[in-house]
Amino acid sequence: MVDIGAASIGPRFSPSIGMELGSLVIRTTPKLGPSSRVTFPMHVHGIWYQVSTFLLAGCVCGAACAQSLVSGEGGEIARGGRFEFALSSQPMPESERRADESEMKSQPSPKAQGGARLQRIALLRATSDGLGLGGRPHPGLGPDDLMALATRAHPEVVAKRAEVDVANATLDAARWNYFPTPSIEMRQQNKDGNISVVAVQQPLWVGGRLDAEFDAAEARTRSAGVAVSEAQYSLALRVMDAWQSWLQARGRIDALVRGIAMLETYGESVRKRIQSGVSPEIDQRLVESRISQANGDLTSARAAERSALTQLSLMTGRTLRTDELFYGSSVVGAMPAFEVLAEQAVVSSTTLRRLEADIEASRHDAAQKRAALWPTISIRGEYQRNVASSSSDTAQDSRVMLVLGYTPGAGLSARAGISAAEAQANSLQASLEAARRNLVAKVAADYEDHLSSVARKYDLQATIRSAYEVLVSYDRLFVAGKRSWLDVLNAARELMQHESSLADVEALRLASHHRLRLYRGEFPWQNGAAL
Repeated sequence: MVDIGAASIGPRFSPSIGMELGSLVIRTTPKLGPSSRVTFPMHVHGIWYQVSTFLLAGCVCGAACAQSLVSGEGGEIARGGRFEFALSSQPMPESERRADESEMKSQPSPKAQGGARLQRIALLRATSDGLGLGGRPHPGLGPDDLMALATRAHPEVVAKRAEVDVANATLDAARWNYFPTPSIEMRQQNKDGNISVVAVQQPLWVGGRLDAEFDAAEARTRSAGVAVSEAQYSLALRVMDAWQSWLQARGRIDALVRGIAMLETYGESVRKRIQSGVSPEIDQRLVESRISQANGDLTSARAAERSALTQLSLMTGRTLRTDELFYGSSVVGAMPAFEVLAEQAVVSSTTLRRLEADIEASRHDAAQKRAALWPTISIRGEYQRNVASSSSDTAQDSRVMLVLGYTPGAGLSARAGISAAEAQANSLQASLEAARRNLVAKVAADYEDHLSSVARKYDLQATIRSAYEVLVSYDRLFVAGKRSWLDVLNAARELMQHESSLADVEALRLASHHRLRLYRGEFPWQNGAAL
């Protein structure tokens, strides 16, 4: 078994017919790890050349890249990196040929590995998408695109933008309070006749009430603006949760489909053994039971996939299908230390910024309430016109005066209003600290999930390779009469379970990575990710 990047080649392929023309050279440049060069002896005999090359390509990069390799083109390896195809006119060097023949002799023959049945299973796994998720080259909507679509025109975001308009209008109203206040008064008296008064009053000092009112409106305007980003941020996290559910269900479906195909292959084989009188009929019923169980799990996984797609469709505002989505890059960058990540999350948190603006507004409200305890001083200009009822005489008067006013409110209502505003500010301050701790806890949870999923991914990949080798061994021992049919099916079930677990871990790894990006303030909708 020779590892190339994240793909693997095995067992070695060397046809025994045809004439040798040279060697097939595959050079790979993986994204992680050093470059590799692997040379295989090539034999050409009509269509056998294309078939053998396709099988080798499937082992290296999966079925999606096999055709491009056969046609002599380069392409992307399924799990990362780059491969190049070349036919050398020179035969394989003698030293490499001997080493290759020695390794091939150490490998058991296809007959010893279980016959035609295991060859079909090996072909099935060689042309699959590989271990884990992210190896499927699929243009479409990635996680960044889904977040951008959801945050562009979702009703929650539209409502928050409308609240920004309300806050701006309130701020304009507070600004106009600094201007003079005009008034017109008309009254009728029995003896004096009709009296008309036109006045303009400009406040000079109101105990800081106007400044506090304007500052509170300005803080609420900032809070409303941040609330839009907060709604987008919260919506993006919900998109990531739904995308993780879809990714997990999709991975399970792929694993179950491969497992069911493998069990059906076993079912066909055991049917022939029963017809030959080698195996009892109970072996066939056991396979059918395992297939039924896997089909039930497949039904549940498809239901979970449909549910996740429905949630994504509702949040993005468009009907989504599985073939429109893709896994995104399976290679994610390294995360900083938790302390740095937590500090970045606190600094860029939209919830904390909104609460800070709300606290500031509440403090200005308290200052506005305290201003009611002070008298007000204003200047007033007045023009009065009096028309007598008994005659046509008209009297006019103009005057400018200083006005001293004091309106503390009914009873002790002003004091009660001050206490309420101060209590509101203290409540928001406690909410700010609670939100900060809750944010750090979420960052810690996703950070640990990401680190553990990265480690578990490689462990599960090694476990899957071991489980597959155990399955091959059990199948060979079953043919030799040293293992029971139940042992073989149990090994097959363990392989399916490990592949489903790998799908769960890979979904958690990718989703936690994107959530940590959001915590750090990397918002895709601000970087032009929307389609």
